[in-house]
Amino acid sequence: ELAKLSSASGDICCQGSIRQLSINSASGDAEFSGSAARIQAKTASGDCELDLDQAPDELSISSVSGDVGVTLPHGAACHLQLNSRTGDVSFSGIRTDVQDAPVYRVQTVSGDIDIHD
Repeated sequence: ELAKLSSASGDICCQGSIRQLSINSASGDAEFSGSAARIQAKTASGDCELDLDQAPDELSISSVSGDVGVTLPHGAACHLQLNSRTGDVSFSGIRTDVQDAPVYRVQTVSGDIDIHD
């Protein structure tokens, strides 16, 4: 199952359980709650908020001028590659000591990044 969601100038809001999720937003916020094994999201000038029931196998998010927030299940394990040019970067409650855990990549130009359980 693949869900491709895109918007030029409106918000995207969805929930559910799917295999693969792709989000593209030019000028609007993107919100997802539920579970997906693979998640790819890109926003130009909107926030991206993910509230996940299960830790995905793959996660890649990029934003130009929006904040990124990801809520993972308690005890989730992953390696984090977080990069923001002018925004704040924070994470808490995530296990980063598991060798075979997936790598989650999140980058912004001028937005904050917050990953937590």
